Amino acid sequence: MAAEIELKLFFNPAARQLLTEKLNSLEHAKALPTKQLTNRYFDTQDLQLRRWGMGLRVREEGERREQTIKTAGQVVGGIHSRSEYNIDIQAGSPALKLFPADIWPVGADLDALQQQLVCFFDTDFSRQLWHVYVGNSMVEIALDIGWICAGEHHQAICELEFELLAGDVAALLKLAQTVAHWLPVRLGKASKAQRGYQLASGARPLPLDAISYVALDSSHDVRSGLQTLLETCIERWQLLEQAITQSADVPLQCAGYWQRLRSIIRLLKMTLHHFELWNEAYNSGFLTIESGMRFLDDALSLAVIIEDQLLARHEQAEVFESKASQRLAKCDLGGHLLKLQQQPQYGQLQLAVVRLLLDLSNGLITLPKQHLKQMADRMQELSWQRILELMPPDNSLSENDFLSAAQTLDEAILVGFAYGELYPVASRDSFRAPWRDLYHGIRALAGYSVLDEMSQETDAELHDWLSNKRQSLILALDFSRKSAQAMTPYWRR
Repeated sequence: MAAEIELKLFFNPAARQLLTEKLNSLEHAKALPTKQLTNRYFDTQDLQLRRWGMGLRVREEGERREQTIKTAGQVVGGIHSRSEYNIDIQAGSPALKLFPADIWPVGADLDALQQQLVCFFDTDFSRQLWHVYVGNSMVEIALDIGWICAGEHHQAICELEFELLAGDVAALLKLAQTVAHWLPVRLGKASKAQRGYQLASGARPLPLDAISYVALDSSHDVRSGLQTLLETCIERWQLLEQAITQSADVPLQCAGYWQRLRSIIRLLKMTLHHFELWNEAYNSGFLTIESGMRFLDDALSLAVIIEDQLLARHEQAEVFESKASQRLAKCDLGGHLLKLQQQPQYGQLQLAVVRLLLDLSNGLITLPKQHLKQMADRMQELSWQRILELMPPDNSLSENDFLSAAQTLDEAILVGFAYGELYPVASRDSFRAPWRDLYHGIRALAGYSVLDEMSQETDAELHDWLSNKRQSLILALDFSRKSAQAMTPYWRR
């Protein structure tokens, strides 16, 4: 058995030559011969191995064949750790009984499992290798270029893997951060096997409701709470990248994933501030990402026009919903992600968070001396006071007041999202529900503004109708906001 500890980066294929030259020039690096690897991945039709968290393959390298099984592992901040078992074989398909008996779940029927194995997909790629010494550690760098194939479906492989052969995990981060200063990269969460399964099954992204509260509880101290928050942010960041890519041809769904991605980035920034870990070096990454998401408010306004049917029962509804759909399709939501990922600061920020997680686990981070619940109470109180300052309870608010408050309200909702599991569900949800509704109402208000802009040159009658709708919504939002502000916050109870 070997314990595999690795970190993966994705990059643009156009940078392959530059990357190869840079890796060849690394100090204490030894280039090894390039390999051509073909892998066939096996499972049962009902994905029994997948359900056990296992991956089974047969690798061919020249005349040599090897069967490998990888057991369920863990991913902490982008660093993958799992056990794998490798056995040389002669046949082109695996023999399950050659693996150690103790790796299988109790009661597993290997004979039946063996009979049900089928090849789901295969990978074919060239692997260029380097062994690099980083202090007393040794890292294997693998540059993989090729294809994943599942029937008629194909997906390119273009990735850089860092595997720890000996020494300290920090060596992986040091090398990865070096590469991130040579060219744009991003953290790679999905393995070749995971991508192959998705390709073979035509899997769609996670539904939006699968992304919920951060899994904190009252037993967490500040250190473990911070670790959970950072791991949640970096994991969901990668999941949402994948979801955006997979749903690029479904603009309404894709816009929703973009909104979630922006929220996760903002939550990450807030977490760094909350735990007094903000470093000016993070500025560039966050500013680059926020700048790259400027298109999103318009896209979300178009989405709400379509999804919420803001023109319901109006004779022009179908015409303007069609215009909104066309305009949303032209937003090129998948293209915006590719552009963003080609900014060096994007991957550098991801790796900075992984570095922070590693330092945290090694006890190198000094944290505020208070209980997690006390910190959560304080953070929610501060965000509540910002809301009260921006939307004074005794004042009536205009359309511009509501639209200007959208980001602050979003951030306040994110604070509750981060720490919500520390509080009783009933009191938390009853307090938060009207604020979520208020935020959605502000998004609808922005949608009406976009509709008004679209209508001004084509339909004066619609302009008047929209003006009445906007005024009615503003009055309703103001009433709801004042009612919500009269409630006692759950963290004070």
